[in-house]
This record gives sequence, C-alpha cells and structure tokens, in this order.
Amino acid sequence: MTIRHNSAAGTNALPPSRSTASTGDRMHAAALGVAVGINVGYWVGFFTGESVRTTDDPAWLDFEKAFVLAEGYMDVVGLAAAVQLWRGRPSAVALGIAAGSAVTFLGLMDVLYNLQHGKYADRSSAMALEAAVNVISLTLGPFTMVRLWQARHRLGA
Repeated sequence: MTIRHNSAAGTNALPPSRSTASTGDRMHAAALGVAVGINVGYWVGFFTGESVRTTDDPAWLDFEKAFVLAEGYMDVVGLAAAVQLWRGRPSAVALGIAAGSAVTFLGLMDVLYNLQHGKYADRSSAMALEAAVNVISLTLGPFTMVRLWQARHRLGA
C-alpha cells in the first residue's frame, strides 16, 4: 500500500524520495563496486590464462578453485550492498556487513594458506597481485563492517 500526501497544490503526489547516502557512503559504495570488479577480473584471468596464477601446482589450483562459489556469493552481496549504500537504503547495512564478513573470512583463508606455504617469498607479479588482494580484503572487509554498523541509525536500519 502506498500512502500519498496532499501537496500545497492539492494533488496526491508521492512524497519525494529522500536518499540518506552521504558523499562518504557513495565513495564507500564505489570502493565496494571496484573491489567486486577486481575480483571478477581475477577469476576471468584465472580461468582464461595464467597471468594471475602464482603457481601451476595442482594442490594450489585445487585450493583456488574451492573459492569460486564463496567468492561469487561475496561478489553478489558486495554489489547489492554497494547499490543499496549508493541509494542510502537501510538494507545496505545488513548486506554490507555480510559482504564485509565474507571478504574478511576469504582474505584470512588466503593469507593463512600463503603463510603456511611460503608463498609471500615469491617475488612474481602474480604474487604481488595476490598480496595486494590480501591487503585490500583485510582492510575493506573490516572497514565495511565497522563503518556500516556505525551508520545504521543514520541509514534507518
């Protein structure tokens, strides 16, 4: 049911849509969108070429392939959070916390594997990209969870 109000002109117009998205929200939404794009690009590179692969070791390839479904979930929730945050919608809070948690979890899984297998000692461009993704994951994930929790009242969640 849509509730209409009477304007000064006496018409039954819908109330104007009010976005509670701040400039910071829009920058955060853009960062989430860029992160999703980078992740999708990583997987395209992983399956179509070898430029992002840090090794051809079958055990590592199997390990990486185990991330596809979870990262797909992370990307869908992250993109939904970005759209809703851009619009200033209350649902951005729950979606963003879910996305931030997924990013953090997957980043921690990746870092632990890299540490256990001495992967950070590899000075290749693929490993530099991997390390950058790890830093972004362990920065953007917690930042998103904390920032959106703090913004929950302002966003009406």
